[in-house]
Amino acid sequence: MSINETCFPQRADIDARVWSAKARSTALRLLMGAGRAHLVAYRGKNGCCTPVAHTFARTGEVVFAIPSAELAFLPADRREVRVSIEKEAPHAGVCVVAAALHFLGQAQWYEGEEAQAYLEAEECGSFIEAVIAGGGALAIVETSRVLIHDSLGVTPIALGELTCEFMEVVEKSQASGLDEYAAVDMANEAGLLSSAVVLDALMLGTLQGAVLASQDVSTLVEEEIGMVCVDVDSTGLTLMYVSDMEASTIFLPFTRPVRSLMALQAELGMMCGRLPVLGFSS
Repeated sequence: MSINETCFPQRADIDARVWSAKARSTALRLLMGAGRAHLVAYRGKNGCCTPVAHTFARTGEVVFAIPSAELAFLPADRREVRVSIEKEAPHAGVCVVAAALHFLGQAQWYEGEEAQAYLEAEECGSFIEAVIAGGGALAIVETSRVLIHDSLGVTPIALGELTCEFMEVVEKSQASGLDEYAAVDMANEAGLLSSAVVLDALMLGTLQGAVLASQDVSTLVEEEIGMVCVDVDSTGLTLMYVSDMEASTIFLPFTRPVRSLMALQAELGMMCGRLPVLGFSS
């Protein structure tokens, strides 16, 4: 079955502030450690490496932990870097990049005692500390803006916006945010992943949301997978309906920011309460 997008709410049918909040939320999660990073030194002799961990510092810098074995792939001049961070959907049945973040920046490199001194001044997590203890290096990257590439397209965001939001999250002791896999499991168990239910609710207007995009997958998918949850963040659920013909991305916004599993459970309960009875029984 394919989706006729004209029969469903579109991006323009949802308050623009929701999309802005979603882009910032996704970017912040990626900067704070979600996803897999790739770093390229692009001036002069090119070189690249794969950090094993990264985080967002209170000073507005992005901190990358580079294992010693990866340092050999970088040139001596590695101050100007291009960074990409990609996060795959936490669903075993769908191999898709749910979001990616890109930026150019200036990097400072610390090894040995300099790296240890930085970690003593800035809390970066035990995993990054372990990499440095094993002979790795820190890349402290400064930038002024990032590009977030997700189901909404490409959105530029000033880093200052994210730094202020990050400090608010830290002050509320919510720096870890939602446990992504637990959140997806909760969404899977809530009864929202029946394609007939969600599509009926969107078409009837009982459930707020929007169909964002569809693309042909007939050469890649042999059978219908159905509705899967590809991301959960503080602003809503991102679902993907995969048929044997196309994949469609759907976003269901929350009524308020969600930063705990308890709050997520409440939002999912309200969404389930808006499902049409006929669709739910099919």
